Amino acid sequence: MPLVVAAVPRFVAGLLIDRHELVFYDLELGRNLESYDRMWSAIAGYESALRWSDDAQLHQRLAGLYLAVARDPSLGPAQRRALLTRSIEQQRIALGRAPADAPSWLQLAYALYGTEGISPAFQRAYRRSIELAPYAPALAATRALLGLRSWPWLDAQSRALVPDQVALAVEVDADKLVRQMVTQGERRLALFLLAGRPEPLASLEAALDRT
Repeated sequence: MPLVVAAVPRFVAGLLIDRHELVFYDLELGRNLESYDRMWSAIAGYESALRWSDDAQLHQRLAGLYLAVARDPSLGPAQRRALLTRSIEQQRIALGRAPADAPSWLQLAYALYGTEGISPAFQRAYRRSIELAPYAPALAATRALLGLRSWPWLDAQSRALVPDQVALAVEVDADKLVRQMVTQGERRLALFLLAGRPEPLASLEAALDRT
């Protein structure tokens, strides 16, 4: 009986978030959710679930939802910053329970980039994400883009990690990476970082020609 009672909070938390699983599936596939209503609904579900279970994954996923909804173009700067701050808070709780989770470190780095810019905390989180899982195809594009955008201000240790992530992101989906590059400077830097790597360089050049 005590085991059954102990399992109740986790069971209830699972019920509260179950219907929101497709939101994460769509986000992971990079699908357009058309509106942010589904994400706000998922946020409410995860906030409710955390009243029942203090699970690291719940904190990590809630952090990701705050990060995703902060991209809503209808939000003002103060609203966006508040959401990024909430994401950072939740991510740090999650990392306190699961410190070796590379995606969590990357989410933290992304949120810190949005609130602090190229701070020492951002660089530590960025490096930690890569050091824990250097070859992670699902994370490569975000790592590559963050590295390209922050390159001029990165320390030598962080810079050294960027070329491999750019090469991996090109290997995974060169066209998608090119679409996500905001400036010509990012594209030129990516080409520069791939000098001496014939295959990814050729793939990136071909993708750039297609845009």
